[in-house]
Amino acid sequence: MNVMNAPRLTIPNAMQQVDNDGKLTLKTSYPYLDKQANAFIDFVQRRIK
Repeated sequence: MNVMNAPRLTIPNAMQQVDNDGKLTLKTSYPYLDKQANAFIDFVQRRIK
């Protein structure tokens, strides 16, 4: 049985990545979050084929 850790997306230093309206911009964290999300999608896709 293949097991993957529970997917979780953490945003380090989130309060330092907000715009003037207080909305999260993810300028620094986006590439890291994108890699995490893509790894999870790839993992799932390999198991449903």
